[in-house]
Amino acid sequence: MENFLKYLLKACFLLSITSCVGLQKQQQSFNVSGQVFEHKYNSMPQAGVPSKKGSPLGTTVYIYAPTKIQQLGNLNGAYCSQINNTLIASFVSDSLGNFKTKLNNGKYSVFVKYEDKFFVPYFSGAEWASIFEVKEKEATELTINVYSATNNQ
Repeated sequence: MENFLKYLLKACFLLSITSCVGLQKQQQSFNVSGQVFEHKYNSMPQAGVPSKKGSPLGTTVYIYAPTKIQQLGNLNGAYCSQINNTLIASFVSDSLGNFKTKLNNGKYSVFVKYEDKFFVPYFSGAEWASIFEVKEKEATELTINVYSATNNQ
């Protein structure tokens, strides 16, 4: 019986170590991370006034294949109702706006769900919507600033 308990304890110990190593590998597998911030009202930068970071926003983040502006349905400013392209991934940022995900190397477009529409965080030249690139063995950090429609008033 004593030998059985020794083997059982050793097995539990090895299992717990194996689980921890697996968890570390899983945590290290994220290559894209970032934070989403919401800006309401007039948050435009002003001379002599420090820029405001915005409030953390928990929302859904969408990663699409590189998307041209023409593929955005009902585009109005930085908002659209539809994205006519291939969805690669979607995930929810936490209450502090933080997110992490794993993507293959390549170029992508990022969008955020806001006020029942898709928000385009920035435009990449005259043809593309919010392009970013994931490179091998490099961490990609995205800061997504969402400007409320009230900013345009």
